[in-house]
Amino acid sequence: MAASRASDFDRKLKYMQAFQSLGPPTYAGNSDFVEAEDWLRRVTKCMDAIDVPVELRVTLAAFMLTGEADRWKRREETSDSEASGSGGKVTKSKSSSRSNRYRPFHCYKCGKAGHIQRNCPGNRSPSSDYNGGY
Repeated sequence: MAASRASDFDRKLKYMQAFQSLGPPTYAGNSDFVEAEDWLRRVTKCMDAIDVPVELRVTLAAFMLTGEADRWKRREETSDSEASGSGGKVTKSKSSSRSNRYRPFHCYKCGKAGHIQRNCPGNRSPSSDYNGGY
């Protein structure tokens, strides 16, 4: 059992070192969703470059949060642990953590899942689909 934990730790450490060597950006959190999307895109590119397994991606991305974003993440972990009754310790099972980590995007404009505000179909004006008969 201890050998299994050690090999799991070594595996995570290997990915963390490779990820850090690519110089992923940090994110402090702000209300500019374009900056947040850019950060996520750049972090994802780093993870794709070294083939980070899905189950480690959130952990590595969360490591790059600073400031208000890091405080938000810690509040979320605390509220998750209080809801589960774990007395302040974060204990997420693999099945529950996957369902919470990979929720679909929700649009802040129309409230529908599957896209973000910038790509909302509601942003298109009726005249933009009309080419003037040409």
